[in-house]
Amino acid sequence: MKKTIIQILLSFFTGVALWSCSSETDAYAKLVSEWQGREIVFPDVMTDMITGDTIELSDVDFTILTYVDSLGCSSCKMKLPLWNEFLSQIDSITEYDFNVIMVVHPSDLRDVLYLAKLNSYEYPIYIDSNDVLNRINDFPEEPMYQSFLLDKNHKVISIGNPAYLSGIYSLYLSLLSGKKVISNTNNIVDVDENIINLEKVQVGSSLHRDVLFSNIGNDTVFINKVVASCNCMELVFMEEYLKPNSDIKAILNYKADTIPESIEGTIHIFYKDFESPSVIQIKGLKIN
Repeated sequence: MKKTIIQILLSFFTGVALWSCSSETDAYAKLVSEWQGREIVFPDVMTDMITGDTIELSDVDFTILTYVDSLGCSSCKMKLPLWNEFLSQIDSITEYDFNVIMVVHPSDLRDVLYLAKLNSYEYPIYIDSNDVLNRINDFPEEPMYQSFLLDKNHKVISIGNPAYLSGIYSLYLSLLSGKKVISNTNNIVDVDENIINLEKVQVGSSLHRDVLFSNIGNDTVFINKVVASCNCMELVFMEEYLKPNSDIKAILNYKADTIPESIEGTIHIFYKDFESPSVIQIKGLKIN
């Protein structure tokens, strides 16, 4: 399976009309703020229901995890035909290694087996009869938010189920193909750097980087909200909107705390009337 992602990331919404409502955008931004950077804890051993093999979680750049509580209509919640289409597209566009794991808390194991065979679903499915993964990690209750894009350390980059949400579907494809462009019907926003490598940063010091955003369209784009994965970083825009066919500069401010470790953060930029945010990944190493 040809595999995974460029790491800019994350996520969502069902339709442009929903994003035009600021309360919906704020709710999703709050969810992103709560989950990005959080480490997902897995059981020590997970076995693929289809092959009987142990599911390996190491030696990959990214993991796409989805949780399914199949109580009720299993086929409605698993949406295997959509997942097959989505993962087939990812396989065709990405050059990175990734895992795909569907964790199912089944009401009827035979039904899950039947659906996997019926849809020729070949990716790992882990049967979590005791709902351990959900109880450990306390996933959101809404099925559309029970999928996650994880980094190599199993920390959440993005949240949202592409089988439910067209915005997530499009965003993940853009991220995995390495595109830097986020668009709605009439406007396109391009970011000059979607992966910013700060390299080595002295503990206790601060860094500042310029990031250029371009509005490749004929209408003004309004910046709705900026969400960073930790308090150590922020992205400050000089203006609250992008004029048509013009550029705007934002300043990335980063403050290294007192613990030497790798730097792995993300910043989401939400726009009014856009299905998906821009996502910038921050990388580097804190040293003494």
